[in-house]
Amino acid sequence: MKKYLIATCLLGLMISASAQDRIKKAKGIRMMGTFSPAVLTSIGEPVYYLTGHWNYYFNEHISLVGEGSYFMSSLKKPSEITANHKLLGGFNYHFKAESRFDPFIGLQMGIGLVSGQSLQLINVKRLNEVVPMISPTVGMNYYVGSIFHFFGHVRFNSGTSLEAFSEKRNIDEWQLLVGLGLNFGVKKL
Repeated sequence: MKKYLIATCLLGLMISASAQDRIKKAKGIRMMGTFSPAVLTSIGEPVYYLTGHWNYYFNEHISLVGEGSYFMSSLKKPSEITANHKLLGGFNYHFKAESRFDPFIGLQMGIGLVSGQSLQLINVKRLNEVVPMISPTVGMNYYVGSIFHFFGHVRFNSGTSLEAFSEKRNIDEWQLLVGLGLNFGVKKL
C-alpha cells in the first residue's frame, strides 16, 4: 500500500513539474469521491460519510456544484443518530483565474435524510425525516495537470431535526473533504 501511495505522489510531482502554471477551467467538469469525517457540534460526536462531489465551471470564477453524502457510521457507540444522508447543490466563487492553485468559497442548500434512536428505550427507532440544510464552504483545489487535482474543503452543514429524535435536535456539523479528483474539459494554456 505504501509503495502505491509513494508512486502516486511521485507521479503527481512529475506531472506537476511538467505542467504549465496556467490552467483554464471554463466549461470544465471536476468529479471527486472521498471518505469524509465530520463532527456533530451539538453533541461533539464524530461521524463519517462516503461523499461524491462534482463541479461544472461556467467561467473561471463561477461553478455549479452538487454533492451527495452517504452516512456510514458514528464513531460513538451507542449513538442516537442512525442516518444523516445529504444531497446538496449550489455555487462556488473561485478567486484565481487560470491558476493551478484555486481557492474558493461557496454556498449550498439541500436536504438531509435523518433518523435517530432513543438510548433510553432499547430498539426504539424513529421515522426518517427530511431536513432542509444550508452549507457554507471554503476550500482549495490544486491542479496537478489537466487530468488530476488535489482538493481540500471544509464546510459547515446546518439543519434542525424536529421528529427523528425524542426532541427537536440541532444536527449542525463541521465536515472535511480531502483527496484526489478527476477533471474533464479542464485545459492547460
